[in-house]
Amino acid sequence: MSDTIIASIITGVITLIGVIFSCKAATDKVQHSMEIQQAVFREQVTEMKEDIKAHNHYAKLFAETMPVVQEQIKVINHRIEDLERKET
Repeated sequence: MSDTIIASIITGVITLIGVIFSCKAATDKVQHSMEIQQAVFREQVTEMKEDIKAHNHYAKLFAETMPVVQEQIKVINHRIEDLERKET
């Protein structure tokens, strides 16, 4: 084989090796970035779940407390009406 062909083959192989390594490095970088984004996303979802649980807890307390408060208001209104009748 001529020296030109051998030099071309060697250059092609070296170029191919360079391309493979650069592609591998780029892929690793993208994969690392995606892993970080997934971790952040998981953390945000976890925080949102905790916020929803807290909200549901307070909503449940509110739903349980409101009928009691309404009943107490009715009693207070009746007492006020009774007091107003006594004054007249």
